[in-house]
Amino acid sequence: MSRNDRAEQNAARRRAERTGEPYQDALAAVRAERHLLETERRYVLTEDVRGWLNGKGWRGVTFGDIEPWSWLATLKPRYECDWCGDDGDARTQDTTLQCVVTAFDPDLSPMTGLLSARRYHAACQPSKVDWVRNIDIPRGPVGIGLPSSVRPDVHGEFALTVRPVMMPIEDEERPEPALLISAAVTEDHGQGEVPWLSELEVNAWWPAGFGAHDRPDFEGLYVLRAVAEDWSVRAVRGYPSSTCPEWAAIRMSPPEDGQRPDHLWLGGLDFPQEWIDAARGRDTITLLAGPIPIAGEVPEIPEKPERDLLAQLLEDGALLTAAAPFELDEQAGESAPEGEPRRFWSTDHGLMG
Repeated sequence: MSRNDRAEQNAARRRAERTGEPYQDALAAVRAERHLLETERRYVLTEDVRGWLNGKGWRGVTFGDIEPWSWLATLKPRYECDWCGDDGDARTQDTTLQCVVTAFDPDLSPMTGLLSARRYHAACQPSKVDWVRNIDIPRGPVGIGLPSSVRPDVHGEFALTVRPVMMPIEDEERPEPALLISAAVTEDHGQGEVPWLSELEVNAWWPAGFGAHDRPDFEGLYVLRAVAEDWSVRAVRGYPSSTCPEWAAIRMSPPEDGQRPDHLWLGGLDFPQEWIDAARGRDTITLLAGPIPIAGEVPEIPEKPERDLLAQLLEDGALLTAAAPFELDEQAGESAPEGEPRRFWSTDHGLMG
């Protein structure tokens, strides 16, 4: 079976599932559209455009309510070139297609989709897929709310801050990176910080798997027993965005195509090189969460806690700890490569190949 046949059959199955028509009818319709494009349209398409129209790179969603080749076949052949503004006719002139597509990202855009399509005279612009990336990544604290266990209609409000830190161990050959999650109460309904931070401990950190840390051995060996269930962490460097090339996502649910994970926190971070070097090659990361009230007092966590202070906070029980699966995503920021153009009105090349 050729690639053309497989692509036709896949397109027919998607069409039949979407419309409810019999598979053989859907296959006949797909083949009729292919014949129309091969014999009556002069589209000059690159390999990346052909791949996209065949479903390559689709994540989470399909093209929409219509198969992409059906959409292309049913477009009126006459158009206004989106480059020069002159009239064009895909029946008599070489015509190119630019697809503007959301780029997949498991945390920012967990699905791909066609944002727009432009047609040009082939002499004006080549065909291509233009991948658009979400660059709206916030910086600074993230606000969350938590209902009171006594009065569910009353919500405390918090500001979460995440910082990359190094664990206070003295093994220079095994430096351990961590992410420190600090919560500040911004709305306490007159009750003060302590009860709301205790609510956060009991109803957020404990159910997630965070636990009190056994007295750590700061001279070397450091073992985490608590594990954040279903949580994971992704740290990104080199994201193709001039506004926020470094950021991190702390997920409370697994990422899935077509659906964003539940994020505890997603935002821009500046990672020290020491932290990045220590994080490379790791498949888990330490999460520290606090402050945890002690004897009715709220320990202070400064903006840049030194390792000695972290050691003291851990020893005092002011921070809970957990391990979570970790991915360090160092991106090159390159877009999808363009292939060589092909003429789909020519009988030398198959439409779905």
